[in-house]
Amino acid sequence: MGNISLVIFTCEGREHLLLHTVNSFKKACNYPFTKIILALDGQIAQSTIEYVAPDIIIQSPKRKGYVNNIMQALKGVDTEYFFWLEDDWTFNKPVELQPLTDILNQNSDLAEITYSKFEALSADKKSKQLMAGLYHNGFSANPSLCKTADIKGAFANVAKTLNESAAPGTDSFELMVLSYLKTNGRICAILEPVDGTTIIHAGELESTAREYHMMSSLKKETFALNENYISGFSDDKLTFYNKLSMIPKLFWATLVLSFKLMSHRQAYDFAFRIYMAYLRKFKY
Repeated sequence: MGNISLVIFTCEGREHLLLHTVNSFKKACNYPFTKIILALDGQIAQSTIEYVAPDIIIQSPKRKGYVNNIMQALKGVDTEYFFWLEDDWTFNKPVELQPLTDILNQNSDLAEITYSKFEALSADKKSKQLMAGLYHNGFSANPSLCKTADIKGAFANVAKTLNESAAPGTDSFELMVLSYLKTNGRICAILEPVDGTTIIHAGELESTAREYHMMSSLKKETFALNENYISGFSDDKLTFYNKLSMIPKLFWATLVLSFKLMSHRQAYDFAFRIYMAYLRKFKY
C-alpha cells in the first residue's frame, strides 16, 4: 500500500458532479491509496456514498461550510501525504502520484503540488521556476498532492488566529493558509501542463455561496449564509455599478465563447451548460 490518503470533498446538491469526478478519477489514477475519506457537508443519498465506497465518512448532517468540512476531514488523515480532490473535476490524462511523492520527499520545503487547470502557465508564473516542470504557486484547493503535517498545521493556525474584522473576501482559507505556509518557510508549487491540461473544472456554473469558503464561517454567531448568491454580493452589497459593469463583460465573454465553440468541444459543452442553466432559472 502507498502512503497517501485520498480525501474527497463534497456537499449536498452536487451528487451528479461527485459521481462524475469519482468515475473520471478512477480511470485516471490507479494509485493504491491507504484510505479514502469522503468529507460531506450536508446530506447526500446513501446510494451515492455506497458508490464512492470510502473507508471513512466524515459528515456534518447540516451544512456548516467548506472550511469546517476541511478541518474535520483533516482529523482523519494519518498518512504522510494526501490527495485533495473536490467534487467537480474531470481528468483527461493519467494521474501519476509516485513521481510527485518523490519530489515532496526530496524537497522538505514543498507543502503542495497542484495540477494546472490551464493549458499553459502564464509568463509570470513560469518566471518563478522551482525545478524542471514545477513552478511557484499560491495555495490551491484544485487537485493537489499535499504534505499532511504542513496543511494540518496551517488550518490549525488560521482557525486560532481568525480575525473577525477581516474585510469581506479577504479571509478566504486559501489566502490564510498560504500566509501561514510562507511564514514557516513552506512553498506551494504547480505542475506545468504537458500537451494540454490534465484536469478540467466541471463546476463553474454550480458554485456555492462564497460565505461557505470563508474562514469566518467557523464563527457560528457571524456566519450568515445566503445560498442564492455565488458572487459574494448579497442584495445590500450589490450596487448599480456592479450590475452595469457586468453587461460588457458578459457580452464579450459570450462573443468569444460563440466563436470558440465552433472548434473546441469544451467550449461547446460550457455554452450548452450556460444555455440549460438559463432555461432552468429564467425561461421557465
